[in-house]
Amino acid sequence: MRMIALAVAAMLVGVPATHAQVTAPAGAAIAGPTRANAAGFIEYQAADELLVTDLLGRAVFNLAEESLGTVDDIVYSYEGDAVALVVGVGGFLGIGVKNVAIAYDAVALTMDGDELRLVVDASREALDAAAAFQTLDERDLTPMVPAEPVAIPTATPPAGAMITLTPAPVPAAPAPTPVVPVEPATPPATAVAPAEGPMVITAPPMVIAMPALDAPTNFVAMQDIGEMLVTEIIGHPVYNLAGEVLGNIDNVLQGRDGTITAVIVGVGGFLGIGVKDVAIAMEALNVGVIDGEWRFVFDADRAALDAAPAFQRLP
Repeated sequence: MRMIALAVAAMLVGVPATHAQVTAPAGAAIAGPTRANAAGFIEYQAADELLVTDLLGRAVFNLAEESLGTVDDIVYSYEGDAVALVVGVGGFLGIGVKNVAIAYDAVALTMDGDELRLVVDASREALDAAAAFQTLDERDLTPMVPAEPVAIPTATPPAGAMITLTPAPVPAAPAPTPVVPVEPATPPATAVAPAEGPMVITAPPMVIAMPALDAPTNFVAMQDIGEMLVTEIIGHPVYNLAGEVLGNIDNVLQGRDGTITAVIVGVGGFLGIGVKDVAIAMEALNVGVIDGEWRFVFDADRAALDAAPAFQRLP
């Protein structure tokens, strides 16, 4: 995922940031292997991809089959890689729960029949002893991403107006945990579009590997200024370069390795009726910070999203 700093220049010249027109720099999207179409949309969920709403609220187990807590949030780096799962542990009826962030590489995503199962090699005592995860809000910090100059046209732009943010330090990647690959019983199915009619996907998602016995579980103590919580992504609007709202992010699609593939945006409709889900490939999305909040920008007009294919989930 390519991040650009959409600076608060509009505020400096008296134009509300939500209405500022933004011109993205050349090369704002990363080139690379993709299954997005030319317009930047992804049509279906692949067999080895997960929607984050399938992870949120799901129980995490240890190797002794004990339930350790449930997933409350997911931490992503500014590059779109999963850093940690934030797990609520302890407490009673939601009271006294402590959030502990477990490094994503230390979590095994497995299948129990047709049910997704999250497993870590840790005891309840280890999670009880782990430091509580601290968000940026709790640390009185604001998000920041590595900066690139972004021109902000206004009604009366100052001569040569160009705003640049100071680059944030790159968060250190957690040490990977050794895993023992588990071969799936059958190879992952790929979606094939029939000659006529909608695409039909019948295979369940296929994941992943069990952690090695006695492998250490890494804990993440705090959110970095270059990291996003998935709860900070879901519900946020996506803007185009003219500052128009194209829709709100309803979900996030990620690969088996935790890398964000796309954001799912609800388009059109009225009062929730007739909304169409469209998946915008992450490599086509520009992400920055304005007014201390994440800003998601896609270079398209509303007509392009209305014409885009509806995103198809696995059954």
